[in-house]
Amino acid sequence: MTVAPEEAEEPEDVEREAERVRRLLRRAECWIEAPGQGRFSLRTSADRRRRAALKFGAATFERLAADPGLEPRAEGGWTARARAAGPSTPSSGPKTGPETGPEPPSPFARLARHDDAEGRPWLSSLQAKAGARLWSDLRRGPARAAGAAALASLDPASRAMLEQVCRNGGDLAAAEAALGLPPQTGRTALKLALLRLARHYGLRG
Repeated sequence: MTVAPEEAEEPEDVEREAERVRRLLRRAECWIEAPGQGRFSLRTSADRRRRAALKFGAATFERLAADPGLEPRAEGGWTARARAAGPSTPSSGPKTGPETGPEPPSPFARLARHDDAEGRPWLSSLQAKAGARLWSDLRRGPARAAGAAALASLDPASRAMLEQVCRNGGDLAAAEAALGLPPQTGRTALKLALLRLARHYGLRG
């Protein structure tokens, strides 16, 4: 009987694999792609036609989300979170922890405050709750792996939309432009992505 890789791997094997990926991620051109089925690919260039350098599972991905930390790429997928160059140099990635001051407002909270032409909220309470959960997970160090895993569980289109909204502070027009979507279609794509995210988190309206 064939055993799935995630079931067969011991924690030591997962950490060894994660360390291999970490070493490669130090190169500026390396990034992680999530083709689906809970598997991930490490790519060494933007050209998806080239063979992936490594393939690994969700357990390794969660180790990487915790250390060195991952941040979404504008083109999809993830790169290693930028590390501070020294004690006095701030990280270029999202900041966490009490030393960084107040947490920036959630882009999903900003969008939830908008009403449509009929006076109804842009986002339902369930969608707003899912977005708030993702934003909180991605901003807090101990929960960052959960946020990255939540994004990885989604289809590529939903994942890309949520990554762009996080990156652009809730600017749907910027997200549409980055993803090549027609104007005024971002809200529908976002609402669908948030419903799928709510299912992943097990949230109910």
